[in-house]
Amino acid sequence: EQRAAYQVNHNGEDMAAYLQGCVGFTRPADDASRMSRQTCATPQSIGIESSLFSFERAAPSPLPSFSGLSVRPRGRFVAARSFKPVKTLRFIACDSTPTPTPAEPAVEPTAAASDEEFRAKIEKIFEEQRALPRPSHAEEARTLMHLARFGVLSTVSKRLEGYPSGSVVDFAVDDTGRPFFSLSSIAPHTQNLDANGRACFTVMAPDYQGAQSSRLSLIGDVVKVPDAQKDALLEEFRRRHPSAVWIDWGDFSLYHMEAVKDVRLYEGFGAAAAVTPEQYIESHPDPLADFTAPVMRHMNKDHGDDLKGYVAKFVGIGVDTASMKSMDRLGFDMDVSLNGEQFSLRIKFPFEVTSRKAIKDALVAMSQP
Repeated sequence: EQRAAYQVNHNGEDMAAYLQGCVGFTRPADDASRMSRQTCATPQSIGIESSLFSFERAAPSPLPSFSGLSVRPRGRFVAARSFKPVKTLRFIACDSTPTPTPAEPAVEPTAAASDEEFRAKIEKIFEEQRALPRPSHAEEARTLMHLARFGVLSTVSKRLEGYPSGSVVDFAVDDTGRPFFSLSSIAPHTQNLDANGRACFTVMAPDYQGAQSSRLSLIGDVVKVPDAQKDALLEEFRRRHPSAVWIDWGDFSLYHMEAVKDVRLYEGFGAAAAVTPEQYIESHPDPLADFTAPVMRHMNKDHGDDLKGYVAKFVGIGVDTASMKSMDRLGFDMDVSLNGEQFSLRIKFPFEVTSRKAIKDALVAMSQP
């Protein structure tokens, strides 16, 4: 047992293989669950400590090294629309009595009553989090497009017929959220659009960190803007990109995604949101979008204790750290930690907030006893 624990602890690739083969769950090797040195082993099962799950009981396994493994998900506590797996808040002991190694003491099993109480509290918090008001998916898509300054324009290649061709370009949006671009006639993506206007444009959140962050793709038809219609678009492009002197050069022209055929919004890991082109066009960016970043920086830098107080007051749990990560007219989302575990929580404003001054008024009101 101790040899097996040592080998698995020191070979994350094997552990990842066991997870994929026995449970159907794939994780990178450096983030794979680990078999604890305070493990228990029987002819039917093994106990494993995991950063995502608590493993227990027996199940058929195609791998010859272990006879059985099953999983009970615990602590998948996520923000209502982020759906990103985070670490469990607690672990449970496996059914057999743990056998300690000389270096570490045995793990005492959690009392059943305490475990049930804990799970009931987490479930209550989760239900409350799901019920909190949020902007619509269409509004979040429009806000993301409003905040982004660059994106990936994918066109149909002329040189490699039938293949997509991607280019990073700057852009602006019209009053319905449709993007437009200032493109040079010698650029391959411009020549691709002249031959075939079908395109996909993808933007990411300004603080994009990976699959847990938001991104948006619009699929549609991109056409060259006639000279008679370009003045208003040029003015908006200059406002959004003050240093873009090239837009007045002779070989640059405006191209506009005139028709949006499909909208693909991902608000986090595995969090695809359904938005129709009509919903996207008819919606608007969040009114706080342009000035939430400095407000959150100030709160995170100077008011960390106040943020923890908001969690205690409005969620009902004490946390070790808390920081704002996003804000909208209805509330704000925070990254918090408790006993080394990290997860996300949302706090709603006491009233709808539509101006920078109103943010301060709402936060002050929330701080009152």
